[in-house]
Amino acid sequence: MVNLVYRNALEKGEGLVIEHRLICEDGSIKYLLCIGEAIKDDNGTCLGLKGTMQDITERKLIEEKLKKAKEYAEEANSAKSLFSPI
Repeated sequence: MVNLVYRNALEKGEGLVIEHRLICEDGSIKYLLCIGEAIKDDNGTCLGLKGTMQDITERKLIEEKLKKAKEYAEEANSAKSLFSPI
């Protein structure tokens, strides 16, 4: 998927923004945010991409914890309403 996004950006001469997961040799998982823009010649031909990669692993882990906490709270609230007196 990542290669396809990069290839597509190069072929179309467009920028890109992509978040993706990287599995390291030690089995750990990192999440990256890649933002790039096309470098074009005077004729508009795309010569390459330039941009940044940022490690967003901590942010993704926090987002996952928040998502699980929200689901837990919603389930607890649903269970509570099932057993509340009428």
